[in-house]
Amino acid sequence: MALERITAADFDGIGSGNNIVQNEGIRDDMKYTTTQNEPQGYIEGFLQHGAENATTTETLLRLTGYSRRELMKAVEDERRKGTLILTKPKGGYFLPSPGEAGRQEIQTFYNIQSAKALSLLKTISTARRALRILDGQMEL
Repeated sequence: MALERITAADFDGIGSGNNIVQNEGIRDDMKYTTTQNEPQGYIEGFLQHGAENATTTETLLRLTGYSRRELMKAVEDERRKGTLILTKPKGGYFLPSPGEAGRQEIQTFYNIQSAKALSLLKTISTARRALRILDGQMEL
């Protein structure tokens, strides 16, 4: 089978609230390729609104042909360009729901990401203190 490039347009309804599982055109034996510079919104195009419709990492890996590291970088790149891609604590990517449900999903995502950031800062503060001590010892 020849390799083919897929885009979100190849899947009817993805990103518009339909459940990805309903698309029977996705087969495990198909191979996909992607380019290094996918357009803004490439990952977003595979996602649906609402935590209950989260797309698993494994599904995104299969759809994009990315490695885990490439997928994480692509998601982060889209987030930094302004796309609000949320994650569930137990895994899966999704876009916020409309209305109050979406506000709560965004708040949950924000709380989790803030806790991770604070934890990382606490972790590296130990290294910072050690460097200050070492710098002080070198100056003596």
